[in-house]
Amino acid sequence: MRKFSGSETQSQVLPKVAHASGCYVTDTSGKQYIDGSGGPAVFSLGYAHPEVNAAIEDQLARIAHGYRYSFTSDALERLTELIQQQAGPGFEHIVFVTSGSEAMESEGYLLEFERFPKRYRIYFAK
Repeated sequence: MRKFSGSETQSQVLPKVAHASGCYVTDTSGKQYIDGSGGPAVFSLGYAHPEVNAAIEDQLARIAHGYRYSFTSDALERLTELIQQQAGPGFEHIVFVTSGSEAMESEGYLLEFERFPKRYRIYFAK
């Protein structure tokens, strides 16, 4: 265990994680915890979900990341179709981002392009 001290008034001892499965996290002493703070990456599916792990391994074997403005992929196109089907009309164009700040930056570019289309030239790779 390591001591953690930050803005709190007392030092706090945090358990060291050894592994996790489902909604449980196990520390190095073998004590098991129900994780209520896993965050958006795990809270809806749990840790070490076999189907999710297999999909991640499959994707990593092909390519870990492809910049969305330069490339597309089967997974991205399937996700786009699913969102468009669920969202209904009016969502013909979708921009995928990974953070709120990236969303705001992309929105700014799109609004700028809409206001001043003659200032910009768009090039597409073949």
